[in-house]
Amino acid sequence: MTDMTLFPQPQQLERAPGQFILDADTRIVAGDIKLGELLADYLRPATGFDLPIDQLGQQTAGDNTIQLLPGSGDDESYTLDASPRRVIISAAAAAGFIRG
Repeated sequence: MTDMTLFPQPQQLERAPGQFILDADTRIVAGDIKLGELLADYLRPATGFDLPIDQLGQQTAGDNTIQLLPGSGDDESYTLDASPRRVIISAAAAAGFIRG
């Protein structure tokens, strides 16, 4: 296994096979549209993609999505689950989503 450098350091890391490939068809699905816009703005310079943002509940969160879901914990904690089909970031507050 290749060593990975992550910042901030996660409390737990479980590595699985495969990778999520972000492309021009990837959608962001968010409970908070402003957080979705923040993520899209952050990714745009590096990717050149203008990723669409869908409101959670109005759009079925499926494959090739980055999902920003409500979570629990302190303001900076988050859970990130990445698979070849989707990335799910759960957090209780904006700081947690930014960390994720």
